[in-house]
Amino acid sequence: NLLVSEDEKSVSYTDILAGEAQTLILLDRIDEARASLKRSSELRPPSSYIYGTDCYLPDTPARLARLKEIVRARDIMLFCHGPSIGEMNKWWPRFEEFDACLFAVNKFKVFESGFLQPSNRHIDAIVRSHHQDIKASIDQVVEYLSRPEDNVMFTAHWAMNKIGGAGIDRSEIDANFSHKMIYFGAAEGWLCAAPNQPLHLKQGNALSALLTFAVISEPRRIFIFGADGGVEASGATTTHYGADNKDFRLEIDDEKHTTMAATLRADTAMFDIYSNINLMAVENLFGVKRPEIYNVSPGSAIKSLPCIDYESALRIMGESSDE
Repeated sequence: NLLVSEDEKSVSYTDILAGEAQTLILLDRIDEARASLKRSSELRPPSSYIYGTDCYLPDTPARLARLKEIVRARDIMLFCHGPSIGEMNKWWPRFEEFDACLFAVNKFKVFESGFLQPSNRHIDAIVRSHHQDIKASIDQVVEYLSRPEDNVMFTAHWAMNKIGGAGIDRSEIDANFSHKMIYFGAAEGWLCAAPNQPLHLKQGNALSALLTFAVISEPRRIFIFGADGGVEASGATTTHYGADNKDFRLEIDDEKHTTMAATLRADTAMFDIYSNINLMAVENLFGVKRPEIYNVSPGSAIKSLPCIDYESALRIMGESSDE
């Protein structure tokens, strides 16, 4: 180890072990990183983790247990807005035969009013990671949280604070729907998820956050759709799936297009660097096993996940249903 401490069970020591693991992952010393995280969780098991009220909602462990009940060890189909998910317009009737749990980033209503509409299928888990996104579609968020079915929304304390400052009655949302929400934090500086900040995620964009919670929920496997990882910087129109849908609620004009394209390329590069840090941290700290994860986004710029086509995803899901 790089560390020596007189009090191995102290918060600082176990957090530093998690930070050490992050450095070792970046150095591609994976076995050593896993050993550091394992030691951290052995010294301070999940029941002793600290969920500070400045970042997390009360009883977060119980909320995570409820998340696992929602998923029920099924496959997860995780929907993003890259153009390749447009293929779902013709493939969904075949995928809907399987009892999968549906996760979606941000503009979930676009999927529900798009390829999911004929089967009246709703999303089970969403992430709304930015206050501007929440403000633009607060009616959709409230409607989602009001549903009688067992669903969940992942968001951040700071994002909810921001909407409260924008005239939205955040206290009413908390009072009526808090039980359906799970907060996560941004891992700033050198420290990733650790016993003192168990759900602080590196590069907390929508996909990286949602994928981390998908792993925590202990599914059978995870299939990601529409994670294309970038758009062309030129061109007058966006390639986001559903951008012309009234439920998208985000105007992407010519001026913003170049900026968004650059942001997506940067997000893709950072996702490839940080997703393994997030996933290795939570699988060791929470004692969960990382499932097989497939990126069903042909031509995706994301390189850290195996990329397959729709036919292959359908075959894999179909083979398991026959067991």
